[in-house]
Amino acid sequence: MLNFGEDQSLDDLEFYELRYSGKGQLFKRFRAFYLGAVFNILIMASVCLAGIKIGGALLGLSPVETLLISCAITVIYSSIGGLRGIIITDFFQFILAMVATFGLLMKLFLCHKFRD
Repeated sequence: MLNFGEDQSLDDLEFYELRYSGKGQLFKRFRAFYLGAVFNILIMASVCLAGIKIGGALLGLSPVETLLISCAITVIYSSIGGLRGIIITDFFQFILAMVATFGLLMKLFLCHKFRD
C-alpha cells in the first residue's frame, strides 16, 4: 500500500485533512485558497491580455473576437486530442520555440557588429 510521506496518510483526502487541520488552520486555508484561486485567475488574465494585444496588433481583431476565437480553438483542440495530444503538441511547440530562439540568437551574433 502506498503512503503519502511521513504522516502515513493513505489517500489524498486524508492527506488534505491532516494538512489543513490543527494549529494555524485558518491561515493555511486562506493561503491555499489564495494560491489556488486568486493567483491562477491573475495568471490566466495576464495570458488573455497578452493574447488580446497580439491578436489586435497582428490580426486587427477586437478583444472579444480574439478571446472567442482562442477559446473555440482551445476547446476543439483539447476535445479532439485529449491530454496525450496536448502533451505531445506542447513538446513540439517547446522544441520549435527553442529552435527559433537559438536561430534569432545566431542571427544576432552573425549580423551584428560588436564593438571592442
